[in-house]
Amino acid sequence: MTYFNYSLDITNYSWRNAFLWGNFIGHCKKAGQGSLGNRIVHILIAAIELLPIISQISSIFEKLIIDNFSSSSSSKPQPLTAKQVSIGTSKKKHKAIPKLKVNNRQSILAIPKPENVDKKDVLKSVTISRVSKVSKGVYTAEGRTEKGENIYFGMELIDDTSREIWSDYSQAAYDLCMPNGILSRMVRFLDDENKLKDLQQRSGLSEEEFKSLTSQFRTRGLYRKGKLAKAISDILGGIFGFAITPNLSGAAASATYVAYISKKSITGPLSLPKIESNLKIFKEKYKDILMSVGVRLDDSKPLFENRGIFRNPFSVIEGGYSNIATQLHAFTGKVIKERVNQTLGGKEKLYMSVSPVYKMKDILVKKIGLERIKIEKDIPKELRTIKGGALEEQFLIQLEDLANLH
Repeated sequence: MTYFNYSLDITNYSWRNAFLWGNFIGHCKKAGQGSLGNRIVHILIAAIELLPIISQISSIFEKLIIDNFSSSSSSKPQPLTAKQVSIGTSKKKHKAIPKLKVNNRQSILAIPKPENVDKKDVLKSVTISRVSKVSKGVYTAEGRTEKGENIYFGMELIDDTSREIWSDYSQAAYDLCMPNGILSRMVRFLDDENKLKDLQQRSGLSEEEFKSLTSQFRTRGLYRKGKLAKAISDILGGIFGFAITPNLSGAAASATYVAYISKKSITGPLSLPKIESNLKIFKEKYKDILMSVGVRLDDSKPLFENRGIFRNPFSVIEGGYSNIATQLHAFTGKVIKERVNQTLGGKEKLYMSVSPVYKMKDILVKKIGLERIKIEKDIPKELRTIKGGALEEQFLIQLEDLANLH
């Protein structure tokens, strides 16, 4: 939904986007859509928001205008409620979600678990083995996708070494997927032989390797007006939320763990050499990583928060291993339940908090059942987390339900 002719979707106007060129990226996308007049305006706005400092000032100004308008508008999107979600897994009406009265930690711990759940509403699309601890702060499990592909789960405690490795990975992925990154440019210029030749020379790939890559782009629909036209640029949203930089606060507070899915078994913390990256090096260096997410434990609340889930760009390009995001969330629940809670000394985690976007909201509802998820206003104040964007919706899922998704 837009509030002005030339504004972005209101969900784009977060502080993170304002500071990290998110609005610029949004206007770049709009510059290729609609009438000529609209395109020109979006191009001009994107040009203004490209330069450092100027971008932040103009993006903040734009956000404030939209926030002020949306707060007084009667057409402001409402939080997701039982009446607004259509679920195809069951024709039965969901029971109303009872409001929780939480005054202190003791009453939080006393919240009864819902009973008589309809098993038809909980889909089990993948298997996940019991969690094993393979080294200090590193937990693993094995699994299988809906199509029978073997996958391996890992969750490792962040220290100085792992922080550098995962920061390098997320930064390299960001560089490839940003508007001027080589993968985003390939999506835009897949039919421009001259531009592709220039990109090939910068990629580190041979002509034959690059030709094979462009063929994959065409097959997967990674081009203008293709079915996955936005798949590469959409990765940026997850990377923005993948916060592992120390000493940050609020919604961007540093994650405690990184959880991920790999094509090969995990026997310890991720260990990769630090080398300058181009497209070929990235593909080879990170070839086994499929998806990752930051896991933050909040000492002040009986919950943990998963934030910044994103696929390896080459996982998008190569295809396969579909519908694994909820399984990664489920794995984090199993680790917390089976391993981490035993180490927290009375501060056990009872819930996962997540702010899902777009299709992930419906997926979680279909997998778990709407009556077993607390959404936004139904969440007690003591269990609410700090938002990263004005229209983020917090989902609160009981640990038991999450760990039993598989």
